Amino acid sequence: MTVSKVFVLHGFSTDTNFYSQLESSSLNNNIETMTVTPSGHTIPVFTAENGRRPEMQFTTHQVRTALAELGLLGADAGTIVLRLRKVANKGSRVAAATTEHITYTANCALSYAMTIAAGAKKQATISGRHAFLNDGTNAALIYSGTAAQSGASTGGENFILGPIAHNGTFINGTDNLSIDLGPELIEPEEEILNEPTFAAIDRIVPTISFDTLDADVWALDGTAITNGLKLNLIRKRPDLDRFADADAQHILFTVAKGRIECESVSGNKSLTKVKIHAVSPDGTASPIAVTLDSAIDTAAIV
Repeated sequence: MTVSKVFVLHGFSTDTNFYSQLESSSLNNNIETMTVTPSGHTIPVFTAENGRRPEMQFTTHQVRTALAELGLLGADAGTIVLRLRKVANKGSRVAAATTEHITYTANCALSYAMTIAAGAKKQATISGRHAFLNDGTNAALIYSGTAAQSGASTGGENFILGPIAHNGTFINGTDNLSIDLGPELIEPEEEILNEPTFAAIDRIVPTISFDTLDADVWALDGTAITNGLKLNLIRKRPDLDRFADADAQHILFTVAKGRIECESVSGNKSLTKVKIHAVSPDGTASPIAVTLDSAIDTAAIV
């Protein structure tokens, strides 16, 4: 026997977007198995599937696309199709138009973001999850077999960490930004089918953390955010450097209310780990406001 079927990740599509700038993707059926060993026996005599919870987790550089489609509270992104492209032996890739590639299809899903990460001169990423559901007719995840591939691959959506400011004051030397949305889900067990039919976001509990060289940040330890914390992602410009500060190409995250903590100092550079607990400013608005296609903004909220 010889190896003849090797596939690589091509991307996944929703009803409105194709995600090809994937850093990673994992598909899992999460199958629960019931196995019975009778009293007095040392070996099992019965096995059956006791349920499954299919899902796909992913990390992509298409931060703007994902935020526009999913927001911070998730969305129904329609039909999700995961695409694998066949590798040509003694070549590179089999042509996309040939019917030799693999697709997996989910007709019903809750799709949501989990974390956003960026660093100084490090590509920003957004990680998320598709919780696949049985729609009453179709299985939650369907192996669709071989097919031609579709979806226009892109590599042009790239961001890095930009300036972070509190109350209009720039925080110097920041790196390793992490925005953890802390999503908590309602995913009830299905009493009839062996797959879930319902999934919803119960709540998000966002926390933001980053490192800084600026020791003056310790003056903010244990204080409340009063005039806004602003975090910018700078968009890189094709074939050049980056878009200008005034160009409406960047991403802005704004926290109007919350608490700032300085957790630790570490390393020979004395990096301070800063953590922010973001809450809604009025009980209705999101704890983190997202502005897409923004200019760089470090001004205080007045």
